[in-house]
Amino acid sequence: MTDPAVSEGKRLALISLLAAAAVCSLDASVNIGFPSIIRDFGIAQQDIRWIIISFILPLAGFTIVFGKLGDNYGYRRIYLIGTIASLGSLLLCGLSVSYPMLITARFAQGLSNGMMLSCLVALVTSLLPAERKPYAIGLFVTAIGLGQAAAPLMGGLLVEFFNWRAIFLGRAVLLAGVLVVALIAPIPRSYTAQNTRFDLIGGALLFAALTAAIGFSITITRPSLIFVSFVLIPTVGGLVWAFVRVENRQVNPIIQVRYLRDRFLLQIQLSTIAANFCIFMAPLLLPLALGVAGGVTAWHLGLVLAAWPIGTALAAPVSRRLPQGGNTPDSMIAGLFLCAGGLIGVAFFLKLGTSMGSAAMLLLAGLGLGFFRIGAIDRTTDILPPEDRGVAGSLYNVMQVLGFVFAASFLLTFLAWAERITTATWGFTVTFATFGGMLGAYALILARISRIEPLKGN
Repeated sequence: MTDPAVSEGKRLALISLLAAAAVCSLDASVNIGFPSIIRDFGIAQQDIRWIIISFILPLAGFTIVFGKLGDNYGYRRIYLIGTIASLGSLLLCGLSVSYPMLITARFAQGLSNGMMLSCLVALVTSLLPAERKPYAIGLFVTAIGLGQAAAPLMGGLLVEFFNWRAIFLGRAVLLAGVLVVALIAPIPRSYTAQNTRFDLIGGALLFAALTAAIGFSITITRPSLIFVSFVLIPTVGGLVWAFVRVENRQVNPIIQVRYLRDRFLLQIQLSTIAANFCIFMAPLLLPLALGVAGGVTAWHLGLVLAAWPIGTALAAPVSRRLPQGGNTPDSMIAGLFLCAGGLIGVAFFLKLGTSMGSAAMLLLAGLGLGFFRIGAIDRTTDILPPEDRGVAGSLYNVMQVLGFVFAASFLLTFLAWAERITTATWGFTVTFATFGGMLGAYALILARISRIEPLKGN
């Protein structure tokens, strides 16, 4: 943050944007408030899932659309609208008097977070010289990791000393400070604003396709909804086909179709889904493996779960000491290998019953994810042209969310199967080892068949 290439004013703007990224990633703290939300509103335990679904759907469905709005009309404008809307939605969440009101406010929060995140990469990279783009992305990844690491601790403290409402209201206070700094800091009004007509039909089709894909992942593992999942398969295919057809005819499409056919970009997006699918085993399964089966206290569990985002935050400073700043295809694939090795290590230490060993392996997995994340965002912004920096910066966020959603749908089903053929203790070990091994095999195949490189001339 003491880069001589950055003026004092730009440094203030950069700090403001990185703080915004950290605040956005604090949403994991909401999970800590689930038990008290259930008690306050008297809802069934299974209904708490709508707190997550109502946030995830607009976040996944509209982030790329908001990135394109930033490309067209200016990143600063979209970012500030999103920040103000996010502040309002957090206040509504904290002051909700009914569960439907809370769900509605969470939907608005997902929309506004999508607006903020869609433009953050474009704004952060615009504040540094072009040759410092990997460094800027590394700062962004570090901020996200620190926010994710702090989320469980912050949520636990606020619920312990206040109640679940403080989780939202506390973040509103933090975001208000970010907003004040953003309004006075010299954040660029736009990176490459095009001021052209927005592709409404393409945006609607993209949202529908992503929503249908999420719906498929939710219904495919539920026997009572299996028919719905089979209906959604051709629905997703038809919506993607319609989206491509519409984009081919647009002067200014959401994303150029030729990039959708680019195998390098496709490799990066598939790898992003795979890596985040596997890393999500930590917050999803470890509370069950350690907190229930292992008898670990909540505080101890929080420290263990903080290991992987801490590892992600450490990736940027570590990568700067590697050749070419760690920004090579090999370092991205090495990141996938580290992530896979860390998850397999977790399986080993779970069987030994050593929680701190699991934490060390999660730190390694998080470090690998951080290496991959920096490279993936940097390479995506290389492949897409500068005037589409908003879309490029949004792609990783959307693929990450899809990875998390698919993991939440499939991992618990796989765990139940593993426990049936083994034992409860072995089920967690088998699940971590299986998906860690699959990620390692995927990285090996990726390393052998191709190299992830930017398109020439971009």
